[in-house]
Amino acid sequence: MKASFVDETPRLTSHSKLLPGTMSATKSIRSGLAPSAASTSRALHTISEAEPTWKAPSLAAVPGSIDIRSEDAKVLLILLSFLATSEKIPLDLLFRGATPRKRWNELGEIEEVDAIHAGLVPELGSLLSDIPRLNNTFHELVLSSAVSENSDQVYTVDEAVARVHESLSPELHSFWRYHALVIAYRAIPWKYIEPA
Repeated sequence: MKASFVDETPRLTSHSKLLPGTMSATKSIRSGLAPSAASTSRALHTISEAEPTWKAPSLAAVPGSIDIRSEDAKVLLILLSFLATSEKIPLDLLFRGATPRKRWNELGEIEEVDAIHAGLVPELGSLLSDIPRLNNTFHELVLSSAVSENSDQVYTVDEAVARVHESLSPELHSFWRYHALVIAYRAIPWKYIEPA
């Protein structure tokens, strides 16, 4: 029986082309961006000093009836609503999904791959890969009753609050579904190259 390994990262990254205005890796490199910034969505995210175009409409989707003040908490709540409702979400899943991970490359060697390379927007990667910032953000969500802490750093989103994604446009649904998928698949350790 022949065993083979298939690296899913390029295939998953190519799916980001389904998002409107996505920029390919070769185009991003030609335009002077660092290779780690490859495959970001230009329609929903702009790598410049200006605020990304996905951010304002996403933040506006969080109802004012939920007492959440910070942008980080609103962004995290939207992401959580796409990951799981009424299911336990460990903080570690988010952190592992956004930080560099060891992966096999096309030459069969092990290399560290940044989440930005897989298509995660830098703002989300920055939030999820900073444990103190992420803890503070979860603390704010717990205080607002948007999420509850089940045990040490394991959270559940309130079902009523989790419907926040229903007020997003279809384009933003695609954006957030894609980013939830990137976080979830990158959080899974790969056999033989990372501890479980």
